Amino acid sequence: MSKYSDMHRYDLIVVGCGGWGLAVLKTLRDLDFDVLGLERGEICHNLRTYMPEMRVRDIDGLRDDFVLTVSERERQTQYRTRLVVLATGSYDSPNLLGIPGEQDPAVQHFFGEWRHIRNQRLLFIGGGFSSADGIVALCASNEVLWVTTKPYPEIAKILHDQQTKWGQPDAKVVNTEILCDSRVLSVTDRRAQIQTPDGERQWLFDQCFMLLGHRPDESLLQRILGDDRSHDETTFESRSRPGLYLVGALAKKHLEHIGLNDNLCPGNEGVRHIEKVIDAIKIQLNHP
Repeated sequence: MSKYSDMHRYDLIVVGCGGWGLAVLKTLRDLDFDVLGLERGEICHNLRTYMPEMRVRDIDGLRDDFVLTVSERERQTQYRTRLVVLATGSYDSPNLLGIPGEQDPAVQHFFGEWRHIRNQRLLFIGGGFSSADGIVALCASNEVLWVTTKPYPEIAKILHDQQTKWGQPDAKVVNTEILCDSRVLSVTDRRAQIQTPDGERQWLFDQCFMLLGHRPDESLLQRILGDDRSHDETTFESRSRPGLYLVGALAKKHLEHIGLNDNLCPGNEGVRHIEKVIDAIKIQLNHP
């Protein structure tokens, strides 16, 4: 590790500044630790602002002397730190259907920049909130076809929850045809072949958003953790890499809100998980 001896060493680096990562980062910064947050999209992004441009390529070293290699577009940077929090969530690699055309340029698997899209025919594939969110954002200025394997009552509940539980009371779906209990067979040459309960049909599109959920970057996790993804439930510290903490989706925990403290999110289970991580890190950094 001698080649890194002249690098500034942080107390802790948080990889991923979604709800979990930001909560850890903010709390430790308020305790005057020297911390750095790395986020490849926007702070506390959702699928609207997800931009997969910056990646952590590797994490070398041991507790008290980790080195993170990060690539942003074509540039690589290295950061040195005593401890690491991995809060990268589960949005690294998209799930696929295994159908012809799903890797074509007109098919997108993340809902990124969208404000410029006007007067186009848009195909949405997937029956989750990300599809509903994208359709609400774009349907007023475009013609939309939404294809999902789910039955209509489940889609109706998602749209209802979008307005109520998820706090978008003005969300409206217009200019949109919904094909439930249906599946897409191919999306080659901007032409969708769709199996519906009433038979097959075709639909020409300008862009397709295939939003089928995502999974963590398994190759990165394999390099960092090998086959041992276990962690101590009382501290969230990795058993195979002491000094590295797994939080959020990587620890199979979910945080519905940014629970920096119980006053902001009373009763939120995520608050207690964050407090466990913070307490363990404070001990490692000899904080009173």
